[in-house]
Amino acid sequence: MYNRKLILKHSRAHNRKRKRFIGKIIIALLSFGVILFSISYVSGTAVMTIQNVQVEGSSGVSESLVESKVRDDLSGKYWRFISRANSLFYPGQKIETDILNSFPSVENVSVSRPDFHTLLIEVSERKPIALWCEGNTVSVPPQDTPCFLMDKDGLIFAKAPSTLPEGFLYYFGGEMKEGNPIGQTFLDGEKIQNLSFFLGLLPRLHLKPVALLADPNDELELYVEGGLKILLRSDMSYDVALQNFESLWNDPALGWAQKGIPSTLQYIDLRFDNKVFYK
Repeated sequence: MYNRKLILKHSRAHNRKRKRFIGKIIIALLSFGVILFSISYVSGTAVMTIQNVQVEGSSGVSESLVESKVRDDLSGKYWRFISRANSLFYPGQKIETDILNSFPSVENVSVSRPDFHTLLIEVSERKPIALWCEGNTVSVPPQDTPCFLMDKDGLIFAKAPSTLPEGFLYYFGGEMKEGNPIGQTFLDGEKIQNLSFFLGLLPRLHLKPVALLADPNDELELYVEGGLKILLRSDMSYDVALQNFESLWNDPALGWAQKGIPSTLQYIDLRFDNKVFYK
């Protein structure tokens, strides 16, 4: 009898402890839930969130479109918990990436917070150095063919205005995918920069480049004012090409340095490192 009473007593005590323990867990969970809800709610209140978006440095890109993209990134919550518009946890890196991906004419983006409720978006836009035009036939100026602005890295980033700007070199051809050329590259960065450096030195030989045609095999046809064609390769050493050209230019037997290149000359072939051909 004594053992039975003792067992019942211990069983009741155990049940009371178990109920108290479960009660504490429930209270802790409810408290934790209240805390999470409070944090989530407070994170999205006006006092804690970005209210203003300022866009600076944009001329070719609509500021309202940039602002709209930023506000899209600020909408919603992280894991349905913290507001993305929260001044302490706004997605700065994602905003920068999305602007660069959405607006090809934007070259650099800086996102900062000048005050607790304002997000400042500073953009710098690409500067055109040439025009890329559709088609594989050189025509200067291009006739009835769309043209696009191209930057120093060979990136095609925007449609050219209906009245084409003067003083730009026209590029044609290249390995372009079908469809919209905006966002595509005429030549990769290193090739186009080396080529641009070479073209920039030609005026000292009294040659003015006006158009360049590239084919898929790295062959280039450069047209200079007056009709002369210069044959190049996109993967060649332009330093050697320039040295060969200057040797030809300064050859006293040809007299080009004194009289200029004859108007009857059709082309100069600089594609080979140790030879120069002309006709």
